[in-house]
Amino acid sequence: MGQNVVSRTSVVLLILIVPLSALMVATLFMEEGLFSSPEEVDEEIAHGEEIGRLNATIFKLGDVTDSSLTNVNLAIFDYFMAEKKPLTVGVIVEDFGNAAPHGIIYKKVKQGHDSGLFEMAIHGFSGGGTTYDQLDYETQLKHFKFANTKLTKLLGSPSEIFAPPRNKFSADTIRAMANSDPPISIISVGNQSDNITLNPYKLNSTYDTGKGIVGGISDVNGTKIYHVVHDISYLKFRTQNYTGDSLQDVVVQRAQANIEKYGFAVVILHPTDFCVIDEATGMCTNQVDPERFKILTDTVDELESLGYGFAKMGDVVVR
Repeated sequence: MGQNVVSRTSVVLLILIVPLSALMVATLFMEEGLFSSPEEVDEEIAHGEEIGRLNATIFKLGDVTDSSLTNVNLAIFDYFMAEKKPLTVGVIVEDFGNAAPHGIIYKKVKQGHDSGLFEMAIHGFSGGGTTYDQLDYETQLKHFKFANTKLTKLLGSPSEIFAPPRNKFSADTIRAMANSDPPISIISVGNQSDNITLNPYKLNSTYDTGKGIVGGISDVNGTKIYHVVHDISYLKFRTQNYTGDSLQDVVVQRAQANIEKYGFAVVILHPTDFCVIDEATGMCTNQVDPERFKILTDTVDELESLGYGFAKMGDVVVR
Protein backbone atom coordinates (compact mmCIF):
# COMPACT_ATOMS: atom_id res chain seq x y z
CA MET A 1 0.00 0.00 0.00
CA GLY A 2 2.60 2.53 -0.99
CA GLN A 3 6.07 3.65 -0.05
CA ASN A 4 7.58 5.11 3.08
CA VAL A 5 7.26 8.91 3.01
CA VAL A 6 10.03 9.51 5.57
CA SER A 7 13.64 8.99 4.54
CA ARG A 8 15.82 6.50 6.38
CA THR A 9 18.14 9.42 7.20
CA SER A 10 15.28 11.20 8.97
CA VAL A 11 14.44 8.06 10.91
CA VAL A 12 18.04 7.67 12.02
CA LEU A 13 18.16 11.30 13.20
CA LEU A 14 14.98 10.80 15.17
CA ILE A 15 16.34 7.66 16.78
CA LEU A 16 19.29 9.70 17.99
CA ILE A 17 16.88 12.16 19.55
CA VAL A 18 14.27 9.82 21.02
CA PRO A 19 15.43 7.36 23.73
CA LEU A 20 14.39 3.84 22.81
CA SER A 21 15.12 0.39 24.07
CA ALA A 22 17.20 -1.87 21.86
CA LEU A 23 14.10 -3.94 21.12
CA MET A 24 12.15 -0.90 20.00
CA VAL A 25 14.91 0.29 17.69
CA ALA A 26 15.35 -3.16 16.16
CA THR A 27 11.63 -3.46 15.59
CA LEU A 28 11.47 -0.02 14.00
CA PHE A 29 13.83 -0.92 11.19
CA MET A 30 11.88 -4.09 10.48
CA GLU A 31 8.44 -2.47 10.49
CA GLU A 32 7.45 -1.34 7.04
CA GLY A 33 6.17 1.84 5.47
CA LEU A 34 4.20 4.67 6.92
CA PHE A 35 1.13 5.66 5.06
CA SER A 36 -0.13 5.08 1.57
CA SER A 37 -1.94 7.93 -0.10
CA PRO A 38 -4.95 6.89 -2.18
CA GLU A 39 -3.04 7.88 -5.33
CA GLU A 40 -0.46 5.17 -4.66
CA VAL A 41 -2.89 2.31 -5.16
CA ASP A 42 -2.67 0.53 -8.50
CA GLU A 43 -5.12 1.80 -11.07
CA GLU A 44 -6.21 -1.73 -11.94
CA ILE A 45 -7.37 -3.86 -9.05
CA ALA A 46 -8.28 -7.51 -9.32
CA HIS A 47 -11.76 -8.01 -7.93
CA GLY A 48 -13.46 -10.64 -5.84
CA GLU A 49 -17.15 -10.90 -5.10
CA GLU A 50 -18.64 -7.51 -4.13
CA ILE A 51 -20.26 -8.10 -0.75
CA GLY A 52 -19.66 -4.89 1.18
CA ARG A 53 -16.66 -3.32 2.85
CA LEU A 54 -15.65 -4.00 6.44
CA ASN A 55 -15.19 -0.27 7.12
CA ALA A 56 -13.26 -1.34 10.20
CA THR A 57 -9.93 -1.21 11.98
CA ILE A 58 -7.99 -4.38 12.77
CA PHE A 59 -5.68 -4.18 15.78
CA LYS A 60 -2.87 -6.72 15.72
CA LEU A 61 -0.67 -7.29 18.78
CA GLY A 62 2.71 -8.92 18.29
CA ASP A 63 5.49 -10.46 20.40
CA VAL A 64 3.22 -12.31 22.85
CA THR A 65 4.88 -14.96 25.02
CA ASP A 66 4.28 -16.48 28.45
CA SER A 67 6.72 -14.19 30.19
CA SER A 68 7.48 -11.03 28.22
CA LEU A 69 5.90 -7.84 29.68
CA THR A 70 3.04 -9.87 31.12
CA ASN A 71 1.41 -6.97 32.98
CA VAL A 72 1.32 -4.88 29.84
CA ASN A 73 -0.07 -7.70 27.70
CA LEU A 74 -2.72 -8.49 30.30
CA ALA A 75 -3.82 -4.86 30.32
CA ILE A 76 -4.21 -4.95 26.53
CA PHE A 77 -6.17 -8.22 26.63
CA ASP A 78 -8.43 -6.99 29.44
CA TYR A 79 -9.15 -3.75 27.62
CA PHE A 80 -10.19 -5.39 24.35
CA MET A 81 -12.33 -7.96 26.17
CA ALA A 82 -14.00 -5.34 28.37
CA GLU A 83 -14.77 -3.25 25.28
CA LYS A 84 -15.86 -6.36 23.35
CA LYS A 85 -13.50 -5.44 20.54
CA PRO A 86 -11.69 -8.03 18.39
CA LEU A 87 -7.93 -8.42 18.55
CA THR A 88 -5.46 -10.36 16.42
CA VAL A 89 -2.90 -11.88 18.81
CA GLY A 90 0.51 -12.73 17.39
CA VAL A 91 2.20 -15.36 19.56
CA ILE A 92 5.71 -16.80 19.47
CA VAL A 93 4.32 -20.30 19.70
CA GLU A 94 7.24 -22.15 21.30
CA ASP A 95 7.14 -19.67 24.20
CA PHE A 96 3.37 -19.68 24.64
CA GLY A 97 1.25 -21.93 26.86
CA ASN A 98 4.16 -23.54 28.70
CA ALA A 99 4.05 -22.14 32.26
CA ALA A 100 2.36 -24.63 34.58
CA PRO A 101 -0.57 -24.80 34.58
CA HIS A 102 -0.10 -22.94 31.29
CA GLY A 103 0.15 -19.53 32.94
CA ILE A 104 -1.89 -16.38 33.11
CA ILE A 105 -1.10 -15.15 29.58
CA TYR A 106 -2.31 -18.40 28.07
CA LYS A 107 -5.45 -18.38 30.22
CA LYS A 108 -6.29 -14.81 29.23
CA VAL A 109 -5.67 -15.45 25.54
CA LYS A 110 -7.82 -18.59 25.71
CA GLN A 111 -10.58 -16.62 27.39
CA GLY A 112 -10.54 -14.07 24.58
CA HIS A 113 -10.26 -16.78 21.94
CA ASP A 114 -13.13 -18.81 23.39
CA SER A 115 -15.31 -15.69 23.51
CA GLY A 116 -14.77 -15.16 19.79
CA LEU A 117 -12.93 -11.86 20.23
CA PHE A 118 -9.33 -12.99 19.74
CA GLU A 119 -7.92 -14.64 16.64
CA MET A 120 -4.47 -16.15 16.65
CA ALA A 121 -1.54 -15.34 14.41
CA ILE A 122 1.71 -17.30 14.34
CA HIS A 123 4.40 -14.70 15.00
CA GLY A 124 7.07 -17.31 14.44
CA PHE A 125 7.47 -20.69 16.08
CA SER A 126 10.52 -19.74 18.12
CA GLY A 127 12.26 -16.54 19.19
CA GLY A 128 15.97 -15.86 19.19
CA GLY A 129 16.06 -13.49 16.26
CA THR A 130 15.78 -16.05 13.45
CA THR A 131 13.82 -14.69 10.52
CA TYR A 132 12.01 -16.79 7.95
CA ASP A 133 14.00 -15.53 4.98
CA GLN A 134 16.92 -17.44 6.55
CA LEU A 135 15.09 -20.79 6.75
CA ASP A 136 14.68 -23.38 4.01
CA TYR A 137 11.34 -24.72 2.84
CA GLU A 138 11.39 -27.95 4.86
CA THR A 139 12.27 -26.14 8.10
CA GLN A 140 9.47 -23.62 7.58
CA LEU A 141 7.00 -26.39 6.84
CA LYS A 142 7.99 -28.09 10.11
CA HIS A 143 7.64 -24.80 12.01
CA PHE A 144 4.10 -24.32 10.74
CA LYS A 145 3.19 -27.91 11.55
CA PHE A 146 4.56 -27.66 15.11
CA ALA A 147 2.95 -24.26 15.65
CA ASN A 148 -0.53 -25.25 14.55
CA THR A 149 -0.36 -28.63 16.29
CA LYS A 150 0.41 -26.79 19.53
CA LEU A 151 -2.20 -24.06 19.01
CA THR A 152 -4.84 -26.68 18.24
CA LYS A 153 -3.94 -28.53 21.45
CA LEU A 154 -4.03 -25.33 23.51
CA LEU A 155 -6.97 -23.51 21.93
CA GLY A 156 -8.88 -26.08 19.93
CA SER A 157 -8.11 -24.75 16.45
CA PRO A 158 -5.12 -23.85 14.25
CA SER A 159 -4.21 -20.38 13.06
CA GLU A 160 -4.78 -19.26 9.49
CA ILE A 161 -2.44 -16.26 9.84
CA PHE A 162 1.33 -16.00 9.70
CA ALA A 163 2.98 -12.75 10.81
CA PRO A 164 6.67 -13.11 9.91
CA PRO A 165 9.06 -11.93 12.64
CA ARG A 166 10.60 -8.60 11.59
CA ASN A 167 8.43 -8.79 8.46
CA LYS A 168 10.96 -11.02 6.70
CA PHE A 169 9.90 -13.97 4.57
CA SER A 170 10.73 -15.69 1.29
CA ALA A 171 9.08 -17.54 -1.57
CA ASP A 172 9.67 -20.73 0.44
CA THR A 173 7.54 -19.20 3.21
CA ILE A 174 4.62 -18.80 0.83
CA ARG A 175 5.05 -22.36 -0.45
CA ALA A 176 5.26 -23.77 3.08
CA MET A 177 2.14 -21.85 4.14
CA ALA A 178 0.23 -23.23 1.17
CA ASN A 179 1.41 -26.80 1.78
CA SER A 180 0.70 -26.80 5.51
CA ASP A 181 -2.16 -28.97 6.74
CA PRO A 182 -4.42 -27.05 6.94
CA PRO A 183 -3.01 -24.29 4.73
CA ILE A 184 -2.14 -20.96 6.38
CA SER A 185 -4.02 -18.62 4.09
CA ILE A 186 -3.09 -15.11 5.31
CA ILE A 187 0.32 -13.49 5.55
CA SER A 188 0.28 -10.35 7.70
CA VAL A 189 3.31 -8.30 6.71
CA GLY A 190 4.57 -4.74 6.32
CA ASN A 191 3.77 -3.32 2.91
CA GLN A 192 7.35 -2.49 1.94
CA SER A 193 8.63 -5.95 2.89
CA ASP A 194 5.85 -7.45 0.83
CA ASN A 195 6.77 -5.27 -2.13
CA ILE A 196 10.51 -6.01 -2.10
CA THR A 197 10.41 -9.77 -1.35
CA LEU A 198 11.00 -11.94 -4.40
CA ASN A 199 7.84 -14.03 -4.65
CA PRO A 200 7.13 -15.81 -7.95
CA TYR A 201 3.80 -17.06 -6.60
CA LYS A 202 2.29 -13.58 -6.27
CA LEU A 203 -0.27 -12.85 -8.96
CA ASN A 204 -0.98 -9.19 -8.34
CA SER A 205 -0.15 -6.24 -6.09
CA THR A 206 -3.74 -5.58 -5.00
CA TYR A 207 -6.79 -7.79 -4.76
CA ASP A 208 -10.37 -6.90 -3.85
CA THR A 209 -11.86 -9.63 -1.66
CA GLY A 210 -15.22 -7.88 -1.55
CA LYS A 211 -14.62 -6.99 2.09
CA GLY A 212 -11.53 -4.92 1.37
CA ILE A 213 -8.54 -4.44 -0.87
CA VAL A 214 -5.57 -6.52 0.27
CA GLY A 215 -1.99 -6.35 -0.96
CA GLY A 216 -2.48 -9.06 -3.55
CA ILE A 217 -2.68 -12.84 -3.49
CA SER A 218 -0.19 -15.63 -4.07
CA ASP A 219 -1.21 -18.90 -5.70
CA VAL A 220 0.65 -22.14 -5.04
CA ASN A 221 -0.86 -24.92 -7.16
CA GLY A 222 -4.35 -23.52 -6.61
CA THR A 223 -3.95 -22.68 -2.91
CA LYS A 224 -4.30 -18.95 -2.35
CA ILE A 225 -2.39 -16.88 0.19
CA TYR A 226 -3.86 -13.44 0.91
CA HIS A 227 -1.39 -10.64 1.65
CA VAL A 228 -2.95 -8.45 4.35
CA VAL A 229 -0.35 -5.70 4.54
CA HIS A 230 0.01 -2.96 7.12
CA ASP A 231 1.64 0.44 7.42
CA ILE A 232 0.40 1.93 10.72
CA SER A 233 2.31 1.40 13.96
CA TYR A 234 2.46 3.37 17.21
CA LEU A 235 6.14 2.53 17.53
CA LYS A 236 7.06 4.02 14.16
CA PHE A 237 5.20 7.22 14.77
CA ARG A 238 6.82 7.70 18.17
CA THR A 239 10.22 7.63 16.51
CA GLN A 240 9.01 10.47 14.31
CA ASN A 241 8.32 12.55 17.41
CA TYR A 242 4.59 11.95 17.61
CA THR A 243 3.46 11.81 21.24
CA GLY A 244 0.26 12.27 23.19
CA ASP A 245 -2.55 13.83 21.18
CA SER A 246 -0.43 14.11 18.04
CA LEU A 247 0.24 10.36 18.12
CA GLN A 248 -3.43 9.60 18.52
CA ASP A 249 -4.29 12.00 15.71
CA VAL A 250 -1.86 10.54 13.20
CA VAL A 251 -2.99 6.95 13.89
CA VAL A 252 -6.65 7.90 13.56
CA GLN A 253 -6.12 9.99 10.42
CA ARG A 254 -4.16 7.32 8.66
CA ALA A 255 -6.51 4.54 9.75
CA GLN A 256 -9.42 6.62 8.49
CA ALA A 257 -7.75 7.20 5.12
CA ASN A 258 -6.91 3.51 4.71
CA ILE A 259 -10.46 2.49 5.62
CA GLU A 260 -11.90 4.92 3.11
CA LYS A 261 -9.59 3.68 0.36
CA TYR A 262 -9.17 -0.02 1.11
CA GLY A 263 -12.19 -0.86 3.26
CA PHE A 264 -10.11 -1.56 6.39
CA ALA A 265 -6.99 -0.50 8.25
CA VAL A 266 -4.49 -2.57 10.23
CA VAL A 267 -2.89 -0.97 13.30
CA ILE A 268 0.14 -2.76 14.75
CA LEU A 269 0.59 -2.88 18.53
CA HIS A 270 3.53 -4.07 20.60
CA PRO A 271 3.59 -4.41 24.39
CA THR A 272 6.55 -2.01 24.30
CA ASP A 273 4.15 0.70 23.07
CA PHE A 274 2.47 0.89 26.46
CA CYS A 275 5.15 0.13 29.05
CA VAL A 276 6.83 2.46 31.52
CA ILE A 277 10.31 3.29 30.24
CA ASP A 278 13.12 3.24 32.78
CA GLU A 279 14.71 6.67 32.36
CA ALA A 280 18.14 5.43 33.38
CA THR A 281 18.33 2.57 30.88
CA GLY A 282 15.77 3.47 28.24
CA MET A 283 14.36 -0.04 28.59
CA CYS A 284 10.78 -1.17 29.07
CA THR A 285 9.63 -2.22 32.51
CA ASN A 286 6.79 -4.64 33.17
CA GLN A 287 4.47 -1.78 34.12
CA VAL A 288 1.72 -0.08 32.15
CA ASP A 289 2.24 3.61 31.43
CA PRO A 290 -1.25 5.14 31.93
CA GLU A 291 -0.62 8.05 29.57
CA ARG A 292 0.63 5.80 26.79
CA PHE A 293 -2.22 3.36 27.30
CA LYS A 294 -4.76 6.19 27.15
CA ILE A 295 -3.59 6.94 23.62
CA LEU A 296 -4.77 3.45 22.61
CA THR A 297 -8.14 3.74 24.33
CA ASP A 298 -8.71 7.23 22.96
CA THR A 299 -7.80 6.02 19.47
CA VAL A 300 -10.41 3.27 19.70
CA ASP A 301 -13.01 5.72 21.03
CA GLU A 302 -12.35 8.22 18.26
CA LEU A 303 -12.52 5.62 15.48
CA GLU A 304 -15.79 4.38 16.92
CA SER A 305 -17.17 7.93 17.12
CA LEU A 306 -16.37 8.33 13.41
CA GLY A 307 -18.66 5.38 12.70
CA TYR A 308 -16.06 2.74 11.97
CA GLY A 309 -16.23 -0.81 13.27
CA PHE A 310 -13.56 -3.23 14.44
CA ALA A 311 -12.66 -6.55 12.88
CA LYS A 312 -10.34 -9.52 12.84
CA MET A 313 -7.84 -10.08 10.07
CA GLY A 314 -9.68 -13.17 8.92
CA ASP A 315 -12.78 -11.05 8.29
CA VAL A 316 -11.08 -9.47 5.28
CA VAL A 317 -10.89 -12.78 3.45
CA VAL A 318 -14.08 -14.24 2.07
CA ARG A 319 -14.10 -17.98 1.48
